[in-house]
Amino acid sequence: MANTTITLKSGHKLELQLPSFKVGTGLYKVIAAELLLVDVSFKMSDLKGIMNRDIGELKNVFLRLLSSDKLEEAVFAAAAGCTYDDTRIDRKTFEPAEARGDWLPAALEVMKYTLIPFFENLDLGSPAPSPGPAAGQQ
Repeated sequence: MANTTITLKSGHKLELQLPSFKVGTGLYKVIAAELLLVDVSFKMSDLKGIMNRDIGELKNVFLRLLSSDKLEEAVFAAAAGCTYDDTRIDRKTFEPAEARGDWLPAALEVMKYTLIPFFENLDLGSPAPSPGPAAGQQ
């Protein structure tokens, strides 16, 4: 997956680089562990549309993730190869007051860029098992 550069709403440039498999799985494991602590009921088929749900419905999920030190660490690990205005992202990147408004948008972009490859080939809308290999294939 090629690096992707996006312009944040503030005008600052965020270059995204896919982290290692280990860092990526670490990120989704932290998110899964945090979500297990929140009482949310939805079907697996709802996962594709989760970003389109009303924030009121997702308030507890949002606050749980926002307050997670483990998730913050996992996001910084995933962002280690990314840049913010051509400077490698680390804990000092968002220390200046003028950069703090970019922390959450940048963190969300890093999470999406890291996690989408893991889930893009899942068929979450189908309750039927996937067919096995065709005759003669293994």
